[in-house]
Amino acid sequence: MMEISKWTMQREECLKKIIQEKEKALENNPEGTLRANKHGNSFQYYVRTKGARPNGRYLKSSEKMLAIELAQKEYDQRVMVAAKNEMAVLEKLNKIYQASNTAEEQFMKMPEPKQDMVKPIELPDAQYIAKWRELPYKGLEFQNQALTFFSDNNEQMRSKSEVIIANMLKKYDVPYKYECPVMLDGRLVYPDFNILNVRKRKELYWEHLGLLDDPDYLEKNLNKLNRYAMNGYFPGDRLILTYETAGSPLNMRIIELLIRKYCL
Repeated sequence: MMEISKWTMQREECLKKIIQEKEKALENNPEGTLRANKHGNSFQYYVRTKGARPNGRYLKSSEKMLAIELAQKEYDQRVMVAAKNEMAVLEKLNKIYQASNTAEEQFMKMPEPKQDMVKPIELPDAQYIAKWRELPYKGLEFQNQALTFFSDNNEQMRSKSEVIIANMLKKYDVPYKYECPVMLDGRLVYPDFNILNVRKRKELYWEHLGLLDDPDYLEKNLNKLNRYAMNGYFPGDRLILTYETAGSPLNMRIIELLIRKYCL
């Protein structure tokens, strides 16, 4: 619901700009309206003004610019009317959201004892996150305990870069799971991170490719990425990718940008 509310406010701002632009554009328009009449394989144009003939005055080819200005005037007027009508609807809609009076929010308005007795159409964020997190899973085993690192949540991880990503996710309060298995084509795949976009109620996968200058590592992970694609998981949609080599380490600024774009 917050996503819709945010969109309506952004749309209102857009419409306000449109209305202002069209009001200014309509200040010095020519008098009258344009009439177009089919004539063979082309059109003839007429200008209608108050008190003149109903069909209007024929516009010569030398008056083409006047026809263009009248057509633009009609378009601008249509845009103005449509924008104002849409604004009126959005203003009413925003009042509903600002008053927390949507269907989804009625659950939280009930007394807690009654909440336990009903099945809501949509869980509140906190309960939705808790339900996602409580699903049990078994990650990959750590073969060499000495070559592991720990995140701020005290989670054991395989690389410093994964720790950086995990800590950044924590900074932005993004729920995540580390190496939680996903079934693709009947085989288990272990994304580095399973991420929950709470606002969109959407699960994403984050893969960090940390040894791209290693040919064997690259070959293995390209096969993994192809498996994602064959199952409908594409970068920029439900799959987030970060990369690094020995000479080009992970950029923390890029991690933040990816989180803001896809995870919030």
